[in-house]
Amino acid sequence: REVKSENVIRFLEHNIIYRFGVPHRITSDNGLAFKSEKIFKFAAKYKIQWNYSTWYYPQANGLAEAFNKTLFKILKKTMTKYKRDWHDRLFESLWAYRVTVR
Repeated sequence: REVKSENVIRFLEHNIIYRFGVPHRITSDNGLAFKSEKIFKFAAKYKIQWNYSTWYYPQANGLAEAFNKTLFKILKKTMTKYKRDWHDRLFESLWAYRVTVR
């Protein structure tokens, strides 16, 4: 599915800002959904510093890449034989990540 700026903004407001407060900084890749005029206005509205990782070099965004790898492993373990239900398992997987001693 295509990621749209409107969906990114809605996700950030409902799942990050309304729960935890406004972040000082967000780092994302250079996807079109993150470089739109709507995202620029959203970041300005909340005074969020938006940083972008280096093109074609995901290692520059190492913490996010490491987290994504770990989350993917957890999701694979919790999914049923039907791979399309991953979104139903996302919050359960995030909870498992947060409570695991590292």
